[in-house]
Amino acid sequence: MVAKPFRVIAHRGASGYAPENTMAAFELALKLGANEVETDVQFTKDRRVVIFHDTNLDRITNCKGSVSNCTLEGLRRLDTGSWFKPPLGWERSYVGEKIITLEELLRRFGTRLTYHVEIKEYQEGLVAATLAIIEKEGLVDNCFITAIDKRSAMEARRLAPKIRVGWAVPRSFNKGTLDEAKRLGFNQVIVEVQEADPDVVKYGQEIGLEIRASAIRDRDGMIMAVETGCNGMTINWPDWLLEYVKN
Repeated sequence: MVAKPFRVIAHRGASGYAPENTMAAFELALKLGANEVETDVQFTKDRRVVIFHDTNLDRITNCKGSVSNCTLEGLRRLDTGSWFKPPLGWERSYVGEKIITLEELLRRFGTRLTYHVEIKEYQEGLVAATLAIIEKEGLVDNCFITAIDKRSAMEARRLAPKIRVGWAVPRSFNKGTLDEAKRLGFNQVIVEVQEADPDVVKYGQEIGLEIRASAIRDRDGMIMAVETGCNGMTINWPDWLLEYVKN
């Protein structure tokens, strides 16, 4: 029996099959049947909100340096697809995929998706800028703001009382942490699957929190997350989870 609600959330899009956080990955997630996606935002040098996980460009682009030291125009020239090697059965070239902005993602998919927007690290003004974009696109009801840094989560709760807020606590998942999350008005707690004690998961749900699992690295981790009673998970292969839940 899976928990209710149960969220199948494509991690940075369908990132097991397409380069993470690209439009191609989000389009594929929807095609595979996922209606929720997780993504990451940060500021460029010119204070644009772009979708990118790492603070540095080195791992998945043809450039080195930090995102925050580049303008949006400069980032647009980078290739974020050449590094990715599709698995067998999904052969196609992703050469030329570009970094996209939060506005572009929200405008492309609108209300067809629920978005779990993670503030990667605390940057002055980033939460407010992210919320402004979400509100401008009329998608407050379709979004969660999540963060590891509690300051970002608290700021989101203060600035936008109607938006759902998640707090990622990978190594401090206990009843005391859940009590704190509830007191601060958060809606969701994100925990690495290895730390997801079923009794603590159940307690969190009893006090009105959703518990979402993360760090799913294989099918065994996916099954473990379902069996702990979590309200879903972020996963690079959303089709695996959709098929498992269906069966």
